Amino acid sequence: MTALFLQKPKFIPTLITVAAVLVCAACGIWQLQRMVWKHDLVDKIEQRVELPATPLPSAIEVPDDWEYRHVTVTGEFLHDKESYLQAQSGNGNFGWQVITPLRRDDGTVVLVNRGWVPYEQRAPEARPDGLVSGTVTVTGLVRLPWQQKWLARHFIPPADLEKKLFFEGDLAHMARAHGLKTLPVFVEADETLNPGGWPKGGQTVLKLQDPHLSYALQWFAFAITALVIFVLYHRRKD
Repeated sequence: MTALFLQKPKFIPTLITVAAVLVCAACGIWQLQRMVWKHDLVDKIEQRVELPATPLPSAIEVPDDWEYRHVTVTGEFLHDKESYLQAQSGNGNFGWQVITPLRRDDGTVVLVNRGWVPYEQRAPEARPDGLVSGTVTVTGLVRLPWQQKWLARHFIPPADLEKKLFFEGDLAHMARAHGLKTLPVFVEADETLNPGGWPKGGQTVLKLQDPHLSYALQWFAFAITALVIFVLYHRRKD
């Protein structure tokens, strides 16, 4: 029987190789799990966006049941309590999404993502026509709050509570910054034009990238490469 190694495996290279193979294989499996999760999410989005718009209820017990549902909300905007979420427009330009509380007749408050503005249009006085008063009805999609993953959070600045600038969808933090109690979801306004053109609604991203299979294959390839290097390293030199 031919031996697999022509030299006795050395301890340190063996330890490094085993660790590298295990880590790469685990990352590949995790990417496959992410692929399944992403496919389920795409299916959920496709099913829910086809449903007709319905009034958002006054109480939401299970927020996930409402995500990506078309809803309508009627009330009065509290423009003096705007928050700003850093984001890119659909064209890839950087700016802010304007998050404005809307108080309804029953007293409940909903945070409405009215849409995107460039940096120079962030201040309310830069877009006075868009500060609509009185009772309004907004149609949009329900979105859940979100925060960056633990590693990504080290690369984003903290919220600026004085200027109400945020860098992740921290709904609870936005509400507390203005002393409000709100429903546990955002409503992202549709593309209906606002007076003056700002903010620009319809910013919800519905086409999700799905690179997880290619990432998984890359990780498995790294594991195989580590094994090949290990075998070549232990080949007899003579």
